[in-house]
Amino acid sequence: MQAVAFDTMKTVEMLTDAGLEDRQAKAIASAMRDAMAASVATKADVADLKTGLESLETRTQAMFYRGLLFQGAGIVAAIAALKLVP
Repeated sequence: MQAVAFDTMKTVEMLTDAGLEDRQAKAIASAMRDAMAASVATKADVADLKTGLESLETRTQAMFYRGLLFQGAGIVAAIAALKLVP
């Protein structure tokens, strides 16, 4: 993922101007930078997710149709067996 531009120094200055100690301001700015970087999805991330979901959809459809085929075969076999019973 690509990080968002975040001016840590400016944030520290704003926090210290608001009355926080330098140490506290740096810790808060660092935590904000890390949180912002961790929560940004890029177009490539979305494209990868879309590809994965499309693949999952294809596999799920194949399993569904395979299940229908086996159920249909079972019904045909059951009907044929009933016709053979006198």
